[in-house]
Amino acid sequence: MKKIAVVAAAVIMGLGVLASQALTAVKVDDIAPTFTLNDAAGTSEFALESYRHKRIVFVNFFATWCENCQEEMATLKELYAKYKDSGLVIVSISVQERQEKVQRFIAKFQLPFPVLLDPNTAVAKQYGLAGFPYNMIIDGDGIVRFAGPRPPADFEKLFNEIQSTLPSTGKAHDK
Repeated sequence: MKKIAVVAAAVIMGLGVLASQALTAVKVDDIAPTFTLNDAAGTSEFALESYRHKRIVFVNFFATWCENCQEEMATLKELYAKYKDSGLVIVSISVQERQEKVQRFIAKFQLPFPVLLDPNTAVAKQYGLAGFPYNMIIDGDGIVRFAGPRPPADFEKLFNEIQSTLPSTGKAHDK
């Protein structure tokens, strides 16, 4: 019981810090703020801007202690397997956690997509994150097409709509 109370207090404090420092939550139809973060392995950087006009990017904010986040990883793996060759990039962002803990999480869930570290909550604040999990789908023009705590139920329909704006070369049509 004591452990549950400690975890609940940590969650409330962590989310309170995020919410109090967030200016405005990024919403559907907003331009997604650009960011560059290191991957959990510490071997490369992921820059959202480098995918603009090239790919559809699914951004997943999570925490290793979040049970809903853990459950959601199976869905993200399925989406990645089905759509990675069709122009989808999935990237998960661990907020305010140690690299070693995130690496264990990646190994436990055998995550095949990039997992990034946001140790100082800079990107979480930039996006106005208020809880976990939180997902965004960003189209080739950098516009947020979906934002919510779970992947959209109609993911395939949304993906196909967005994908129709991308030519087979993977670069967005000029508008």
